[in-house]
Parts: sequence; structure tokens; C-alpha cells
Amino acid sequence: MACNGHNHPKDCKCNFRGGHPNSRPPVWRGWGRASVKRYISGPNATCPECRARVYYVPGPRGGGAYYDCFGPPWAKHPCTNRPKPYSPYTRSGKPKLSVRPTQFERSGWTPFFIRNVERLATGTIIHGVAMNDPTVLHFGSLDRDLAPDKERPMYFRRLATNTLSIEFNFFPVGTIDPISQTLLDDCKNDLDLILKKTA
Repeated sequence: MACNGHNHPKDCKCNFRGGHPNSRPPVWRGWGRASVKRYISGPNATCPECRARVYYVPGPRGGGAYYDCFGPPWAKHPCTNRPKPYSPYTRSGKPKLSVRPTQFERSGWTPFFIRNVERLATGTIIHGVAMNDPTVLHFGSLDRDLAPDKERPMYFRRLATNTLSIEFNFFPVGTIDPISQTLLDDCKNDLDLILKKTA
């Protein structure tokens, strides 16, 4: 007896038989006058779930479908017509949700994680990393009292109008509401802060 395993070659002799020891592979004899008379006279397969007699029609790339009647409206057999359960992972194992950008990502916002807040004579420099990027970023401000709360969410996005500036959204220490502030990008010391502010 030949197997009916998905993607097995036509001459496969592995005796797969649908994974059930008592199952019989469905027979499809092509589309011709003799075969149509045979299919109309009775089912050509057994449902692997409920063991009811059904009609089997193969698909173009292996596999196939089970039908309760042979002809229009082609009512699919309910046991084998269940939708596949939703999985949050793709076939390769990667999460699907990471592929779909969220509303704030579509707006250009990126999560930011502070490593260090450096107080200088002329202002403050925030050192940190963006989500999924280990490159350390350096954002500067002439405000010496800038105090983002490291334990609460913070985001940044690059401004299209000014390539030297970014918009930084954060919760200040001791407050309940978040604020947005424009900071200078790529500032590593006092001199960078002064030069970029005057540019």
C-alpha cells in the first residue's frame, strides 16, 4: 500500500497512511468520464477524524481537501475544515508581533535606555542605547536640571527639520506626567554642546 504523506513522492512505499494504523489512503483517479461516474456513485475516502465516508480531491502541491458532496457547492467536511490555531510565532520561530510596527514606531519613536546621566558646567549629557541597537548614543542639553527617571519609559525620535536635534520623551524624576524636550544629538562634552547649540 502506498503512503499519502504530504510532500512524499508518488512512488513512496513508507506506508505512512495518514498516521493512523487503520486509515486507508484516499484514491484519486483523475478527471475523466469513468472516474466521475465512480465519484458520483459514492465517496472515495474516509475522514481521518470521525471515520465518515467523504470525497477527497487532491491539491496542486500535495495534500488535498475532504468534501461531503462531490460537486457544487463543494461543502467541505467540518472535521477537516477547522481554521489553524493562531500562533504568535512565524514558521521560522520569530515572534510575529515584532514584525508589525506599533503606533509609536510608525511615528518614529524608539525606546531608549539610559546608561549614565552626566552633569557638565554648561548642561547635561544623557548616554544610553536604543532598543535592538547596542551603539551608545549621546544626547545633550544646556539644561543642567534635566533629570529623566531611569526606571520609567522613555523614547526618542530624530527630527526631520533639524538633523542635529532629537525629540526626547520621558518622565522627569518626581513627576507623574511625561514631557517631550528637544535635545542635541551626538554630544560628548561641553564643547560639543556649545558648538551644536550655536549651529
